[in-house]
Amino acid sequence: MAQWESIDHDGLFKELIETFFWEFLNLFLLQVFDYVERGPVTFLFQEVYSSIGAEERRIIDLLGAGSLALTISPLLNVKSCWI
Repeated sequence: MAQWESIDHDGLFKELIETFFWEFLNLFLLQVFDYVERGPVTFLFQEVYSSIGAEERRIIDLLGAGSLALTISPLLNVKSCWI
């Protein structure tokens, strides 16, 4: 077996995103970066979701939970978000 076959590229990529999360958002998702509070982010692994009305289930490899930096509406006070 070649050395490159045993490298866990997926795991390394996830570790990079976790370590440099804010830098990643700032470079690739600038519109999202502007609306998310800088602070602790909780990462969840292997989350399962399905679309409404769809029978297909999908798995999200890495999901971050953070806080919004704004109030969407005075009547709708939402402060948490999934990234």
